[in-house]
Amino acid sequence: MKKLLFAVIAMSLLSVSGYAQKYGYVYSEKIFKAIPEYEQALESVSKYAKQGQEHVKSLYEEAQKTYDGLRSVQSRLTQAQFEALSKASVEKEREATKYNEDFFGKDGKLAQYQQSLMKPIEDRVVSAVNAEASAGGYDMIFDLSVVKFTVYQSPALDLTDKVIARLGTK
Repeated sequence: MKKLLFAVIAMSLLSVSGYAQKYGYVYSEKIFKAIPEYEQALESVSKYAKQGQEHVKSLYEEAQKTYDGLRSVQSRLTQAQFEALSKASVEKEREATKYNEDFFGKDGKLAQYQQSLMKPIEDRVVSAVNAEASAGGYDMIFDLSVVKFTVYQSPALDLTDKVIARLGTK
């Protein structure tokens, strides 16, 4: 709702500034889906994430086995042996948690991998949108994939297919 309100206020302010504005919009989701490399990148990121999940799962399972093994022999251990093995069990769980954070965290390996694959594609799309804006004399182009609610949009202002054509895809 805030994005819509911002867009309406921005358009209102620009339209009273004394000269006519030319607006257009695109659906970036449709543009990205028209790029074969985008689907390939999504698939690659998904596979990488699955590998990470499997590794994290195996680390947690290993930590759990260590803990369960410790509990099963606890009565036969001295206090010092129990504490040493307990410490090892906790350390295995910490390793699993750290790997999980390093891999799936905000700036983790998965995010970096995704960024390395997606950034060039995103740059191509932005470049194509900018070129279309420049060629058509547009002052502003909105992405209606982001703005989920619009009161009205004229089909004549939809530049999605023009951007896709500019990208040389489908």
